Amino acid sequence: MTGRRILEGIVATTDVHSSFDRPLPMFAHLHSARRRALVADCGDFFEGSGYYRLGGGDLERRALILLYDVLAPGNHGWRHHFEPDLRALTVCANAVHNLTGEPLFRTLRIEHIGHHRVGITAVIGEQAFATIPAADRTGHAVLPPGRALHDLHHRHREAVDDWIPLSHAGYDHDLALAAACPFLSVIFSGRRHSPGTGRTA
Repeated sequence: MTGRRILEGIVATTDVHSSFDRPLPMFAHLHSARRRALVADCGDFFEGSGYYRLGGGDLERRALILLYDVLAPGNHGWRHHFEPDLRALTVCANAVHNLTGEPLFRTLRIEHIGHHRVGITAVIGEQAFATIPAADRTGHAVLPPGRALHDLHHRHREAVDDWIPLSHAGYDHDLALAAACPFLSVIFSGRRHSPGTGRTA
């Protein structure tokens, strides 16, 4: 189709936490990468610096809308993912209304990358979800990530060649998720709070 990007891969960020002291190199890289790649974020783009406290998330929101294609919700900035522009970009397989069980976000995005039909979704870990301020998650619940991914795979397996979740659960949880869901091709891991993986607090 004329005008459609030819996607060759996925570029992902995670745990940016409003760290914008020197944002131009990252923004320039994402802008360039987006010509040929799907640009994703694995959560916690918001909160964690004075830029967020001063701007209330405006800079983060603009960056996500202009530079990203798909987002996983994180525990930091959870409420921002319900804003219309960001909700349109957000996917999550295991976040649901606590009474109806209906998904809070779109559960799956299918993109053609190379010659593959790639199913992109996201999960938020139960521990991460529990740290969201109670007022921001009223009426919300999460299913166990592995169960949610198995259900999604069962419903859409004929339409998808490769499964890629954006996870906001933590590295150790993602290792367990990979073992429980052998149909996953790659896990983009966020909430990097495990020793030896770069972020420890």
